[in-house]
Amino acid sequence: MFRKPADWSEDLKDFMNKCLAYDPDERPTADELLKHPFLTKADTKKGMAKILQSIFMAETINDHGF
Repeated sequence: MFRKPADWSEDLKDFMNKCLAYDPDERPTADELLKHPFLTKADTKKGMAKILQSIFMAETINDHGF
């Protein structure tokens, strides 16, 4: 998933761009990020934990050729 930015929603792209802003003065605070549309539309915390776990597990498996 993370290797194909063309498949990302506009909200995810914007969220990632904000999170990864090089200049700390340009980077939103954690409180601001928690109000971002990407997260406000996201699943519950428990649901997001499962989604992120499966994404990162799949990436790890792919990276190690399993």
